[in-house]
Amino acid sequence: MEKSFWIPILVSLLPLAVSLLVNFIQNRKILKLQTEANRKNLIHKVQFEKEFNIYTELWAKLIDLRNATATLRPIMDFVPENKTEEEIKTERLQEQWRKSILLIETFEKNSPFYSISIYNEIKTLINTSHFEAIEYKYQERNNKEYWQKAEENINKIVNAMDKISNLIRERIEVVEVTG
Repeated sequence: MEKSFWIPILVSLLPLAVSLLVNFIQNRKILKLQTEANRKNLIHKVQFEKEFNIYTELWAKLIDLRNATATLRPIMDFVPENKTEEEIKTERLQEQWRKSILLIETFEKNSPFYSISIYNEIKTLINTSHFEAIEYKYQERNNKEYWQKAEENINKIVNAMDKISNLIRERIEVVEVTG
């Protein structure tokens, strides 16, 4: 065959070859972008799961601390015959301290992995519960201020719990996990 026969065929195939090459390059770019998006999505999903698990653990321990703190100075109290008021006071303080330590361990060990606004609010709650324990231990019980301060501290703790709950909800609502 003559060269003149192949030249038109080659010229007509050239756009197809260029198109195939461009298509190949674009497919490689798309694959690279998809891989990067999948990697980011996986990292985002793992971060969300970690943060969600921390909130679940923290919330349970916050409830335990709130309840232990609230039982320090109940308005209606009962003293069993076989225990002194001092023994009951010591038991309540030990229980509140134990719940506090459990919360603080989770709180501090995970602090880089959750929202700073939630961290700050939990810190406030912990401090208030410590003040309540100190006041319970050292203040004189037979005056109006003692009971007012107890109510004030518990209200601060309940309000902090509400704020923490709302902040956690906000964090969870903004996160979209796909895949």
